[in-house]
Amino acid sequence: MDYIGIMLILVQLVGYKQVIHANFIDQLRQAKYGSVNNNQIDKIVLRPEAGLSGGIVPKEQPVIPAGLKENDTPQNTVCADIVFANDASCSLNNKVQTDQVDLIVTIASTLNLDEGKVRVGAFSYGQYVDNETKTEYLPGASRSTILAGLNNIARNLDRCRTIPYRAMSESMSYFKGKNDRDDKLYKDVLIFIGDGWTSPIRTRKHNAVEARKLRKAGVDILWIKTPAKNGLDEIKTIKNNGTAFDVEILPIVKNMDKIFNYESGDSEIVVKQVTDYLASRYYCQGGEQ
Repeated sequence: MDYIGIMLILVQLVGYKQVIHANFIDQLRQAKYGSVNNNQIDKIVLRPEAGLSGGIVPKEQPVIPAGLKENDTPQNTVCADIVFANDASCSLNNKVQTDQVDLIVTIASTLNLDEGKVRVGAFSYGQYVDNETKTEYLPGASRSTILAGLNNIARNLDRCRTIPYRAMSESMSYFKGKNDRDDKLYKDVLIFIGDGWTSPIRTRKHNAVEARKLRKAGVDILWIKTPAKNGLDEIKTIKNNGTAFDVEILPIVKNMDKIFNYESGDSEIVVKQVTDYLASRYYCQGGEQ
């Protein structure tokens, strides 16, 4: 079929607002768009209000973060709905803020993302949850798309406040929303990553309340503790008469086995600790889908 013939078909279909797929895309590519790789075309959308200007919609081409490869073999088979809550407040220096997102991506990269057994979501928070970059991927999403999306969550939020209870409340929409799966087969897991300090302190009392709600709903809460900037850990330890582990994090997670300590440069260690924990506890049972 020549280009004129294809365009006549387009004219006939405009009134039906149809989307053209498969062999028609290939014919159009050969007739008019010979220089375009067919693998880069997702669909052609006809918009009646725009005449024949609808055109080609390119496929999403997700970017794999540096250091990861599309064909890397996942190391851990896990059946779980996992949400990462990333502290992007100003109590962390820029290097640690970048390290945190890298850790999230690296941890996710070790999981069996392409097998439909893991559902992954992530968001950043400070004073509030950052709605612009929060993300969620249903089972079946490609590994490259998931990793690229995780890599794009906010790293640095403007407000110098850190309010974990709002992050906990947000996570409930992932775990008890329309995309939630059978919790007997797919455990709900919330993984915090940040220095652990709540600011302002008066909001700390709400952390325990929201954490209790999550645990009652069957959500397991883990925490990757990262260093605060400029000696802030030491300053706040004195001020609060206790470390972030004791005063802030342990009352939320309730078990020291669920706290993982990250020091700059030790990413391989903490990634292995977290992924070993996930693989040993959230293994797939015989009835998983």
